[in-house]
Amino acid sequence: MPSWLDAASTADDSEHLHELRLRVVVIPVALLLGYLAATGSMNFIIRLVTMYVHEMGHAVTAWLCGIPAIPAPWVTPTGEKRWYWMALLLSGALALWAWTGRRQRRNDWVASATLLLALQLVCTFGLSLDRAQALISFGGDAGMLVLGTALMGTFYVRPGSYLHAKGLRWGFVGIGALAFWDSFHLWWAARTDAEAIPFGRIEGVGLSDASTLVETYGWAESDLIRRHVVLGFACLTALAALYALTLYRERAHLRAALRALPFQDG
Repeated sequence: MPSWLDAASTADDSEHLHELRLRVVVIPVALLLGYLAATGSMNFIIRLVTMYVHEMGHAVTAWLCGIPAIPAPWVTPTGEKRWYWMALLLSGALALWAWTGRRQRRNDWVASATLLLALQLVCTFGLSLDRAQALISFGGDAGMLVLGTALMGTFYVRPGSYLHAKGLRWGFVGIGALAFWDSFHLWWAARTDAEAIPFGRIEGVGLSDASTLVETYGWAESDLIRRHVVLGFACLTALAALYALTLYRERAHLRAALRALPFQDG
């Protein structure tokens, strides 16, 4: 084999091993650093970032329920009725995503689109408008858990994909870790300290999400806390499963990557 082909093959192997090492380390480190940042004294600065994930959680929940919403800083205005034509457009977009994934043999696209289509069907046609509005209120901090986990999961996109090539996954994994812990830490603390629950009224907006769920929709405080905590653990479990599955698929290459670590040389 010509030497330039040997060099190219060696470069490809080295890049693959480097990527595997990143996939082993980055998510645990991001979770640790995200926890330290979101629970530290500078949390109010972190909230300037995670607030956008919170509002997007409201908006995505509303869209899945067939209700219009516009995410904005600190508030997400939502409609009072369902727009079924908008729900139809969203269904079409998700169906196109699934079809494209099937054509390109991207099972992850097909699975994601199918799951979202199923959620949309249930939320749009299976929930009353009142329950849908309650779910939208819940979707703020809950969205920080779910969307935060999804953002961290983007670190495992295929090498060469847009998020990988442009380095966007690095930003997403950091934002995702901050958003997840900003929400989960609050509701975990609320288990033993009810004063941690963000009850109250926001100037120019109205009741906080927690106050809305309890005072308007009749949720018990215990249910409010339990649902956030259970969802948080479910998200951590899903992220751990993705981490383990990724490493399992690459177990042979991973062993080679570990053997190639600098401290193994001697």
